Amino acid sequence: DPPKLIVDMSQVKFIGSAVIGMFVTASKTLAKRGGTVSLLNPNQLCQTAISLSKLNSLLPMLKRDEAGALIPL
Repeated sequence: DPPKLIVDMSQVKFIGSAVIGMFVTASKTLAKRGGTVSLLNPNQLCQTAISLSKLNSLLPMLKRDEAGALIPL
């Protein structure tokens, strides 16, 4: 199975450029092995930061539905 990193962002209030850069590096590293990095439950501020950085496709954002399944935001 390809490696998957799902980062729980539910307690994160703010995301700066250094953290975004770290996620991008991790995503590119895992992509070489067929893996992905996803952000779980980012707040609106974090979603906006990722979107404005044009990184939505590189760092997909997810939430859980009522059954606990992961679904895209």
